[in-house]
Amino acid sequence: MIPEEVKKGGFDLAGVGKVAEAIPPEVYKQTTATVLKTFEALVAPLTQTTDGLGRLIRQTFDNWVEVRKAIGTYTLEQALIRAKARAQKQGEVPQLPSHPKTFLRALEESSLETDSVVHEMWVNLLESQLVDHNSHPRFVSILSQLGPEEARLLLTLKPRPEDPRLSYFLGGSEGQVGMKERWVSAIDEQQDHPWSLSVTLLCQQSLADVIPFKPGQERRPLLLLLTRFGQEFMAAVAPQD
Repeated sequence: MIPEEVKKGGFDLAGVGKVAEAIPPEVYKQTTATVLKTFEALVAPLTQTTDGLGRLIRQTFDNWVEVRKAIGTYTLEQALIRAKARAQKQGEVPQLPSHPKTFLRALEESSLETDSVVHEMWVNLLESQLVDHNSHPRFVSILSQLGPEEARLLLTLKPRPEDPRLSYFLGGSEGQVGMKERWVSAIDEQQDHPWSLSVTLLCQQSLADVIPFKPGQERRPLLLLLTRFGQEFMAAVAPQD
C-alpha cells in the first residue's frame, strides 16, 4: 500500500517542498516550429562545446514523432534550468556530461515518460549528469525498468536506522523472505504492508532490502529500507537539496 499523496503524484520528492507535477498540458500543444526553436536554443551550448554530442542529440531528436519531441524538449529544458540553478548555488557552472552516451540514453527514455513522479526522476537524473557527475551509467537502465509503483515506493523508504531491536544481517529478498511476509518502513513503523512484486523488484535491483528483528523480539514485519546503492541512486534521481 502506497500513501495516497504519492499515488496522486503530489509526493514531496526532495523533502523540501519540490513536488512532482504532471507535464503541463501546453507542452503537448506546442507547434512544431516552437518546439524546434526551443530545442535548438537548448542544444546550441552543447554543440558549441562538443560538436559530437550536439549532433547525436539533434539526430536522435529528428527521428522522434512530434509529441515525443515536445516531451523531450521540455525535459531537457527543465534539467538545464535546475543544473544552472544548482551550479550557481555551488559557485560553479554546469559541466558537460562525463558520459555522453548515458546522457543521451536518459534523454531518450525521459521523452517517453508521462508519469509525473517517474518523469521528475528523469529530469533529476539528467541534471545530476550536468552538475555533480554522481550518476552512474547503470542508473539509466534501472530507472527505465521502474514503473510508477516502484518509483513511488522508493520515495517512502529510508536508510537503515540505528535500532538495537534489529538484526545485523539483511534478510535477503530471495529465499529467506517469502511473498507472505509483511513489511514496514522507517517512516511509519506502525503501518505494515503486504509483500508485493514491486518490493521484490526493488530488492532484485539492489535498491532495497529487508532487515528482520532480532530473535526473541516480538514478531514484527520486516523493515524495508534503502541499501547503500539505493541511497546513491536516490541522490541522483531525487536529490535532497
